[in-house]
Amino acid sequence: STVLLDVGAAHGIYSLIAARTCSPENIHCFEPDPVARWILNINNRPYCTGRLHVDPHSVGSHAGRGIVTLDE
Repeated sequence: STVLLDVGAAHGIYSLIAARTCSPENIHCFEPDPVARWILNINNRPYCTGRLHVDPHSVGSHAGRGIVTLDE
């Protein structure tokens, strides 16, 4: 029942570690940088069988222009 939000996930190292104890379906990785997100997706496939949720947005206090709030 645990949900993890990895804001600024980069290559997903912390998410991959967390996936050992938390279900990967409950891990949401926010990474706006396309190169870092590409590597995150590469890591997601073999280590979490593609079950991490990868979101291409930044997280901020106000939504708009590629930025989402955690409440959304």
